[in-house]
Amino acid sequence: MNQAPLAFTTEVEAPPSTWTWPVVPASYDRSPLTRAEAKALDSLGWDVRRQRGYQRENIAWRRIGRLLRPLDDARAVLEMPDERLHRRTSDDAIGLILWTCARTRSAFWEWTPQTWANLIGTSTKSFTQPWPRWIDGTSRPYVASYAYLLAGFTDFHRLGKFRRLSVARRVFGSTEIEATLGSILAVLNGWGYQTAKRDAENKLHAIITQVLLVNGSPRLEDLSTEVLTALRDHPAIGPWGRSTLYGIHRAVAALGHADAPPPATGGQRHEIEGAAADWLTWVEKWAATSTLTPRVRQNYYGQLTKAGRWLAEEQPEIAGPADWSRATCAAWVARVDRMLIGEFIQRSIVVASRLGEPLSPKA
Repeated sequence: MNQAPLAFTTEVEAPPSTWTWPVVPASYDRSPLTRAEAKALDSLGWDVRRQRGYQRENIAWRRIGRLLRPLDDARAVLEMPDERLHRRTSDDAIGLILWTCARTRSAFWEWTPQTWANLIGTSTKSFTQPWPRWIDGTSRPYVASYAYLLAGFTDFHRLGKFRRLSVARRVFGSTEIEATLGSILAVLNGWGYQTAKRDAENKLHAIITQVLLVNGSPRLEDLSTEVLTALRDHPAIGPWGRSTLYGIHRAVAALGHADAPPPATGGQRHEIEGAAADWLTWVEKWAATSTLTPRVRQNYYGQLTKAGRWLAEEQPEIAGPADWSRATCAAWVARVDRMLIGEFIQRSIVVASRLGEPLSPKA
């Protein structure tokens, strides 16, 4: 059974996954760095890269074998292109970890998530800036992959812009990841989510991948109701990803692997005033069945109640959507074109300083 990374960086624990963890951190000697190991690292210097002149029989290498072995085991299970660049940069990533052990006088087993985050950096530039010029950004996902496999690091929210998918493909394999991504995105696309847009697609990929990494499994079957519910409060998801996670949860439920999440309204709604009861019944029915994300649904809900107040004031004979005619639509468009901030809304306190101003083109 795998060792779910969720337990390493947060108090919220996901149930164990049926995916087998490829390395077992508990099987290694994870004691603190010894004086002999620190001295050996100092003597090796940047030879920890294991490039030209690497001598496996060097006594210094034997003295740090306890540190090198788990890193090499992790490297052996990673999926990587069979290219010289990736063979070199995956070794360079190990070298950076060993160099940091020497500099911090601590074994990587002792590091906190923040220590790993400091090494990985908040961007490719911040990752490469402290090091010699031969360290390039290609090593960054490898450092994160070692951190994930050996230390359960999932604090990707500390890393700024970071392609979680690169890590997931390395540790889980592209076949598993693409299958799970494809299943979820197909459902969301069928519901009208804009998965083809670059920004939306990147965010969806990022959140789905983050969910899989935190859960410690690439398998769709391992995304249970409990896991998806717990992830709402996980720092790696954060407020920016919760609305997307809600849609992902619904998709996983539609695929039969979890219970549907409770209806999300984007916050507690006040009792609607100023609109006809029949119109509000239609609006509530739409809100209960819409497949839009909670944030977008709440925005549309506000616009529909505003339209209801306009109907009650200027088109009282209109009771529901079926009563709208071409003339009704034209009248609404014309009214919106002339609408001022504060008209047909229920609570004006949030726009008090701008009451009476024309709506912006965006609005």
